[in-house]
Amino acid sequence: MEQGLLPEGEKITSVDVKDWIPKRRSSAVLETATRSEEELTDYCRSMGLLVKQVKEWRAISIQVDEKELTENIRADRVLRDAKNKLRELEKELQCKDKALAEPAALLMLRKKFNVIWGNSGEDASEFLYL
Repeated sequence: MEQGLLPEGEKITSVDVKDWIPKRRSSAVLETATRSEEELTDYCRSMGLLVKQVKEWRAISIQVDEKELTENIRADRVLRDAKNKLRELEKELQCKDKALAEPAALLMLRKKFNVIWGNSGEDASEFLYL
């Protein structure tokens, strides 16, 4: 029998369900997923399992997958919202930078004017705002 998901050389031989670690349970669920009810019964008999156990494992696997999918969708939404917020904040910052650029340039011009003409800056301020 093919052991699909188990490491090479490892075989499922245990008949004690307590020894079935999650990896082996997943392997059994995947190996029986496409089997008919009769084939499932034969598989379970050869492995010392009950059909009910494999069906329970399958149901648990589906629930876990659905939960992970829901969590992934929620995480994607949070990430998308965070990216949108970041874009908004970057735009706001650019607007504020542009708004501060003009007064900073005028202040630099006033200082240069004072250095060149040696004024106290009173005449320069009138000149710059005309």
